[in-house]
This record gives sequence, C-alpha cells and structure tokens, in this order.
Amino acid sequence: MTSTTTSVPTKAAMKSPVWQIGKVWEWLAEPAKSVTQPVQRRRARLLASLMIIFAPLGPVGYFGSLLAFPIRQPLQDPLFILTMGTSVVLFAAYWLSRTHRHMWGAALALMTISAATLAAGAIVPANMNTLLIYLLVPIMLGSMLLPARATIALIASNIVGILLMPTVVPAIHFAAVIIPLIYTVILSLVAVVSSGVRAQDVRQIEQQSQDLAEAVRQAEIANKLKDQFLANMSHELRTPLNAIIGFTEVMLMGLAGELNPQIERAAQRIHFNSERLLKLIDDVLDIAKIEAGRVEILRRPFKPAELLETAEMSLRPQATKKELKLVTMLDPNLPKQLFGDAKRLEQILENLVTNAMKFTEQGSVTISLQRQSVEEWAIVVNDTGIGIPPHAQETIFEKFRQIDGTSRRAYGGTGLGLAIVRELSLLMDGNVKVKSSLGSGSTFTVTLPLLVPEGTSNVWKTPN
Repeated sequence: MTSTTTSVPTKAAMKSPVWQIGKVWEWLAEPAKSVTQPVQRRRARLLASLMIIFAPLGPVGYFGSLLAFPIRQPLQDPLFILTMGTSVVLFAAYWLSRTHRHMWGAALALMTISAATLAAGAIVPANMNTLLIYLLVPIMLGSMLLPARATIALIASNIVGILLMPTVVPAIHFAAVIIPLIYTVILSLVAVVSSGVRAQDVRQIEQQSQDLAEAVRQAEIANKLKDQFLANMSHELRTPLNAIIGFTEVMLMGLAGELNPQIERAAQRIHFNSERLLKLIDDVLDIAKIEAGRVEILRRPFKPAELLETAEMSLRPQATKKELKLVTMLDPNLPKQLFGDAKRLEQILENLVTNAMKFTEQGSVTISLQRQSVEEWAIVVNDTGIGIPPHAQETIFEKFRQIDGTSRRAYGGTGLGLAIVRELSLLMDGNVKVKSSLGSGSTFTVTLPLLVPEGTSNVWKTPN
C-alpha cells in the first residue's frame, strides 16, 4: 500500500518575506468585484501589475541618473517635468485599473507612454533612434490589454507620430526615423497577428469551459434526479417483494394447503431468491438515500451487549448453513450503554459479517466490540477467508467495486455492502479500515466516537 503525505506550510513559512510580498502584490493588483468577466479581470489585473512597475520607474531612473550628472537642475529640466507628468498619469491609470473602467485606464496608460516617448525624442533629438524603439513597448502591451481595434488605432497613432517628428522638430531629419519606423511597422504586424490568434484561443478555451460547466451542471441534475428516484422507489419496490415473500411463507407453512415435494421446492426457491432480491434492492436504495442526503443518524442510548446479541441471532443461521464458526466478543471495558444509532450499527455489522462469510469457505468469523481509547470504540470483524490482495484494499470500499468484477466471478453481490459501511461510518463521525493478506483472512475495523449517555459509568482500565 502506498501512503501519501501532504505537507502543510508552517507558520514560520507563511510569515516569510516572500510570502508577504506576494500577498501585498496580489492585493495591489486585484480588480474591483464589479469586474466579473474572466477576460476583463485578467486584463485589469495585468494592467494594474504593469502600472505598479512603470509608474515609479521613470522617477527612479531619472533620480538615479542624477548620480552620474549631479549638475543637472531637475526643476529646469524638461525631461524631469515630462517624467513626473507621465508618472502621475500612469498612477491615474493604475487607479482606473481597480475599477470597471480599466479599459480607459489601459488606453490612457499606453497613449501616455507613446506620447512621452515621442516628446523625449523631441527634447533630445540626438537619441531619436534609441528613444523611438521604446514605442514598441506600448504596442506590445496594447496587444495584451486592448481589443484588436484599439490596438490597431494605437499602432496607427504611433506611426503617424513618428512620421510627424521631422516636421515638428527641425533638428530631426527624416532619415533618422526610417529605421525606428520599419521596426515599428514589422513588430506591429507581429503584435496584431499574435493578438488575434491569442484572442481566438481564449475564446475557444472560454467556450470549452462554458460547455464543460454546462455538462457538469446537467450531470449533477441527472445524478440528483437519479438519487431522488431511487430514494423514492423504496415503498414501490419493497411492497410487491414483501408480498411475494409473505405468500411463499404461507405456502411453505401449509396454511394454503399441503404442497407436493416439487411445488414445495419451487416455493422455497421463490422465497430464497425474493429475499436475496430484497436485500439487493435495500442496498441500492440505502446508498441512493445516503448520496441524496436523506439518511438521518438518530443518536439514542443502546446497550452494546444487546447489539451484539441481535447481530448474532440474525447472522448465525447463515454461518450454520456454511458450516462456519461464529464467535462474538464483548470488551468488558466498554460502557454498559452507548449513545448512537443502533439500527445503523446493526446494518454495519450485518454488511461486514455477510461480506466475511461470503469469502470464507471454512474456519470462523469473529465479531468483537472493543474499546480503543477514552474517546473511541470499535466494531471489529475478523475472518479466516481468502483475504484481499494489496491493490484491492485501496478501492474495496468504493461503490459497485468487487475483487473479481467479471461476469463469471465466484461470489455474488452488488459490491455495495462495504460502500454502505464506509458511508454510514462517516455519517457517524467514524471511519473504517481493512487489514488483510491473501490466504490469511481479513480484519475490518470500524472506529466510532465513544458517546456515553448522561449518568452512565465510563471507567476504563488501561490495558497492561
């Protein structure tokens, strides 16, 4: 058996600086709740993240350059005024990114970056070639943040701005803008094409997500209707079967007249198979009720000794028929009275013992009620049967799961008995586990919380 360990972050790890920075960044970039569509939320979050980086980038770069050129006077420098103004506008774009007007924020930010780049080229004509390359930044960002039409409009405005530079600034020759213009046109085409492909992929993914969500919803509705149907069929299915069982019992007792041996054997087979069918129907209906949430656990005082005696009386005929020894054991440390649902506990015992007898050809089946600790007690069923292979022990409690699932399997049943045991155990805040090896039998243990009625002695002597 393979054990899986899940690691839980420690408090020290959760308070690490990296974790705190990540939480702060997530809070700063999270859009408003009014932005509900996934695509719009993604764009708003991306815009906010970019503005967190770009808005302070200009002032930091400018003041960093003062270290290399300390004689520069910021208030008299057009680049300083341009940098500060751009940062203010980008902070405004960041504020818009946190609202449902984030598209206006994206347009404002990208147009501002483009205009600032062109203005910087006009202020420093000598660096025109280098500065105009930065126009590619808003174009690439626009392909991610804006719809296709808005991206094309941004590209067109940048190209027009580049072409107007030699006219507006006489110090700039037309030859100086040729290379930046070619780069801008080529990469603009790449950005538009990639944006269109990405948008198509996103639409396909969203459509697939919607189709999947609808399929899941329809499956949930169908499953709920199925559960409700099975749960509501209890009376309709059990009534005719109980009638068949009742009339065959009347016939077998001779109350309807003496039967010849052939008819008596036929009546016995009808009675046996009707009871078997009723048990199968009960299992299916029980699991359906559990899944539909219609099983209520009634916690009332009961005596473990009476629970064990009832189980023995109902199961001993089955053990006798298979020539198996049925052993019952009651832990003396177990309180005389417990608090729980005796009917459901009987069902757990019946399913466990029936399962044990089904896979035990010779030997014995042992039922024991044990006290595990101050807070827990257990139902333990041990057999000397064929055992369970290791790979099946992980899945044996699943619905309709059997060790041999073929149509020619040697053992009958629906594969619901152990699933019902698990579900009922969970409903009682307990659990069930199995320990088994091939050829050496199996031990099923249902552990439950030890609840004692008020006024009942709960003394427990620790085992030596």
